[in-house]
Amino acid sequence: MNILSPKEKELTLEIIDTGYKNAAKSFSVIIQQNIEIEISEIEVTKSEPDYRHFIKSGEDITMLTTKIIGEVEGKSYLLLNEEEKSAIFSACLPPQKDEEARKTMEEAMLKEIDNIVSATVITQFSNALGFSIYGDVPHLFYMPAKEVATTIADELKQVSDYFLTVNTRFMFENDTTLQPNFFWILSSQFLERIRERTV
Repeated sequence: MNILSPKEKELTLEIIDTGYKNAAKSFSVIIQQNIEIEISEIEVTKSEPDYRHFIKSGEDITMLTTKIIGEVEGKSYLLLNEEEKSAIFSACLPPQKDEEARKTMEEAMLKEIDNIVSATVITQFSNALGFSIYGDVPHLFYMPAKEVATTIADELKQVSDYFLTVNTRFMFENDTTLQPNFFWILSSQFLERIRERTV
């Protein structure tokens, strides 16, 4: 159940949306085509969420994570299935016959996407909420879909108190539209500061 009040939700949405707009501008320059990143819904829940929402179709999942470093703890997660990855590579990368070179380019592209999106949102959290924080380097993992829920549950116990789900839409200039799972584990200090800002 969403624990944000309407004002708290509005502020959280504004922070993330500003980060997304900045990320879209940066990423558009890198890939030399227009890309838009939009939010359709956000939700903050206390304790363990229903992990079924995070199990994507397909047997193999690529998970990218970025840890928040500084005054407060947190971590972002980006989940992509094989279909979504293929769409990103088709939209952003030139053809590459060499298998090893192709894999290197693909991993670099995924990390760059995660780095740009996570870093811009973390910067907005920092600016809007007055925290001294920044994002660590992204980490990329490959795992079967059935292991995703267990991995997230284990990290939720270690990292934090709240789960922020962001329904995100990536729209590329070539009419490719993706809706990957993008979400955050955040410490209670984030919510406390948001509540202070909306009193």
